[in-house]
Amino acid sequence: PSHLQVRDSQVPGAELGLYATQSMTKGTVLGTYPGVVVPLQANMEKFRQNPQCETYIWRFTDNERVVDPTNMQTGNLQDVCGGGTLHTPGSTLLFQTLFRAWNVPTTLARINEPPIGMDCNVDSEQDLSKRHVTFFLSRDVVQGEELFMDYGIYYDRSFYGGGNGPSSDSRGDTSF
Repeated sequence: PSHLQVRDSQVPGAELGLYATQSMTKGTVLGTYPGVVVPLQANMEKFRQNPQCETYIWRFTDNERVVDPTNMQTGNLQDVCGGGTLHTPGSTLLFQTLFRAWNVPTTLARINEPPIGMDCNVDSEQDLSKRHVTFFLSRDVVQGEELFMDYGIYYDRSFYGGGNGPSSDSRGDTSF
């Protein structure tokens, strides 16, 4: 979206964050969380091989499926999610070639949880029947403000305050 920009985050150790390029009002819909919807159990092998992918995976509250915006082979977040899964032979290649127009920007996957002392300005709503997660502003934001959301009660905050614990979130309310 043109009203959002990825750049260095204010969150120590977070690398990139997402910022508003214009002021926006509470309730503004930012879009849906990008990625491939796959059964949770089918994604466990990828997680074991590429644990960094957990940082970007959204687990639905029914614990049956996840939205995974990361590269299917490496587990890294790229600028776009190309689609396909390791469990459907040839699907990744199809999405990289014939269905390239269906690539989805991973911009919304750059929303971080705020550091201690800062508040959230993004909320989410899940539609389990359609397997969509929609992000919207929970308050007004001003131009240049970084967007933040609460990652849930199972998010590892051990690195807050200068620690160096793992930073994985499984964006939703449960962890792997």
